[in-house]
Amino acid sequence: MKITKKDIEERNEKFRRFNQWEEQNPPQYSPETAIHLIGCLYEMLPPEVRMKDDDPEKLGIRKMHSILKLLSCDDICDEQT
Repeated sequence: MKITKKDIEERNEKFRRFNQWEEQNPPQYSPETAIHLIGCLYEMLPPEVRMKDDDPEKLGIRKMHSILKLLSCDDICDEQT
């Protein structure tokens, strides 16, 4: 997957819009409380739903890893240390 300049510009616009929205809608909970509440919602799901694997080949994880590799800052970080 090749990321284009247009992809980056679109993503930056989405971040800009989210940041604008977040300024007008501050979080109601601390990050720790939010994670806890997500866990509570997850526990409310029936066990058979929690056990279901919608991505047995882990394609979503593979895609995320391939994108994260593009964001690696190894050569940048080495220059700054």
